[in-house]
Amino acid sequence: MATDCRGRIQADLLENCENIVAGINDTAYLINIDDIDKDNCKFDPDNPILLTQLVLKTASPALKAFKIEGRNYSNEHKATLVKKTYQKMWDHGFIFRIFDNDPPTKHWIYNSINSRFAVIQENNYHKLASPAGNTVFEVLGWDMGLEINAAERDANSDELMGGWLITGGPHEKMKESKPPLAFYVGGSITSTRAAIAALL
Repeated sequence: MATDCRGRIQADLLENCENIVAGINDTAYLINIDDIDKDNCKFDPDNPILLTQLVLKTASPALKAFKIEGRNYSNEHKATLVKKTYQKMWDHGFIFRIFDNDPPTKHWIYNSINSRFAVIQENNYHKLASPAGNTVFEVLGWDMGLEINAAERDANSDELMGGWLITGGPHEKMKESKPPLAFYVGGSITSTRAAIAALL
């Protein structure tokens, strides 16, 4: 039987009366893409963009997410639709700044440049309408993982004061199939935060 692969507009989009807040939080979480047990992760049955459970594979020592902290809105995120010849894909971009240049920082960068990772990032926008909190967390790089595409240190930078500017994004030939996933666990923002804490 033939399958119709074309999408269809299936719902109204009503005006959002709240003021949307730009930007993302200074704290984000990186997970090595191969550490995610995708077979046991769960999505909302009515919305393939809504991730409701994120599970890591079992290993010893235990696998975990890694927290990165910036300051004063130093993390950046951008998602862009990319039209290819035969299909449409998505670029997920994640830029963060490291305000240090000590040996552990350099070692972290050196180890990370060949990694592929998903990012859990927190939007500043917390929609109040029911269910409250489902706009807060997003997961980038779910399909293929992001990679570090640029790492730059300007020793004379007045802004970074000799720190590092790290640019994460997809491989040029391996884009994402969807926009960033919403991440909302247990029907509340409190449960979602607890689920993220359990990954650390």
